[in-house]
Amino acid sequence: MLSIHNYESPNKFLKDKWSQMNEKNPKFSLRSWAKRMGFQSASPLSLMMSGHRGIPKAHIPRFIRDLGLDENEGLYFETLVDLQRAKSPELRLRYYSQLKKLSPCINFEIVELEEFSSRHQIYSATISSS
Repeated sequence: MLSIHNYESPNKFLKDKWSQMNEKNPKFSLRSWAKRMGFQSASPLSLMMSGHRGIPKAHIPRFIRDLGLDENEGLYFETLVDLQRAKSPELRLRYYSQLKKLSPCINFEIVELEEFSSRHQIYSATISSS
């Protein structure tokens, strides 16, 4: 069984979950899953799984419900989506910290992100004082 806590990407989790469901029942198509989720076609789901489209916040409850995620797992999934959308290093660091608190087994390497954030601040200060 897949654990959401082992993932750093919501798209990868959806893709692996889809593979697992399809392995259990080869007749269960992506179109069937999309219909069960309330989508008009399989395209949006396929694009979300491939990472070519972000997961809209409005669809998160559908995924949580359909995948049978408990409260903690649902919050973890939502935080992964937020992390994926985050533009600033500070925001990304905040979401990484939230993920670390939510997961019993997570071992994120956030030092790299902290170093990036520090360097970004130094470069910003250097550029603005030039």
